[in-house]
Amino acid sequence: MTPLIIAGAALGAAGTLWGNKAKAEQEALNAWFYKKQGEYALEAMRRELNLSGIRYAQLMGQQTSAMAKGGGDIGSGSSAGILATTAARALDAAEAIRKKGELESALAFARGEAAQGQADMYNSLGYNLLTGVTAGASGAMAAYNLSGVFTGSATPTTVGANATPTGGGFMQGPGWSVSNGNDFYGRGGYAQAMSF
Repeated sequence: MTPLIIAGAALGAAGTLWGNKAKAEQEALNAWFYKKQGEYALEAMRRELNLSGIRYAQLMGQQTSAMAKGGGDIGSGSSAGILATTAARALDAAEAIRKKGELESALAFARGEAAQGQADMYNSLGYNLLTGVTAGASGAMAAYNLSGVFTGSATPTTVGANATPTGGGFMQGPGWSVSNGNDFYGRGGYAQAMSF
């Protein structure tokens, strides 16, 4: 029985450590991806700002040319108002592009930092000791339970709304409760009595 318990503890701890290593690698990859996504968002913002500036400069040039051909005074009246409105729209568009790009970049960098924090946690000695010991203890308990010492030879004797235990044992766990010394109620009104 003792070798089975030791093996269960070792396998539980080893499985947890390997799982933590795989999680750490995945989170580190996520962190790298989010960093790249943040860098791309900044590059896309700069490119869109540049294109927006070019589009508005072309539009203002076309407006100015059309006004000059029409013989209007570009520096006053409705001509000046049209150019001023176009310039204001250009500034608004640039500000919206900048805010969107900075927000997307900041969110990506924040997700990257969170993913790197998770990777660091999964790689940390303290976390691995804690989860390894916990998994080792769970593995030992599972091996101990499989040995039959703790659980006995429990077999259901009755299934129904008012199952009565024989031999004094009973099952209680998620979805099961004891209403009095003899009746057991579970999900959907079913109960299960166990004999030891």
